Amino acid sequence: MKAPVSIADCDYFLQAIETGDFAVDGYQIGRITGKSAITFGYPLRDVSGQTDGVVFAALDLAWLSRKLTEIPLPEGTTITILDSHGTVLAHHLAGPNTEYVTVGIPRSVAYADIDARFRKDLLALFLNVLAVAGLAWIGTRNFVLRSLDALTVAAKPPGC
Repeated sequence: MKAPVSIADCDYFLQAIETGDFAVDGYQIGRITGKSAITFGYPLRDVSGQTDGVVFAALDLAWLSRKLTEIPLPEGTTITILDSHGTVLAHHLAGPNTEYVTVGIPRSVAYADIDARFRKDLLALFLNVLAVAGLAWIGTRNFVLRSLDALTVAAKPPGC
């Protein structure tokens, strides 16, 4: 029988104990399996609600890479999964081997121009709707209501 393995110093264990919530560790070589993995932990609570331990699961990265190859992708598409430290956990390239450069840009920066354009277009749409509604109101008053008023006056019996 193998000697017991302690996980008390693993980040996912410490995070789960500290936060009382689900925790994810970055890339590591499993102490039990010896395989590349990413590990998840969740605190176990006793009947009084106190953390009593951590249940954990390791995701085998070789298995994850094999699963990525089963996803139908357009030729030239890549899937790259990174941990929070930027370590490549799994990668799949659909099609011929081509060189790619991956650059991480914050969403706020990457979409700043698109977001500004969207706000501008949304404002323009709102102003157009407002203008059409105003023209419809003016047209209704001038062409429909005036005609109805004239008909109402003409339909009244004399002396009323």
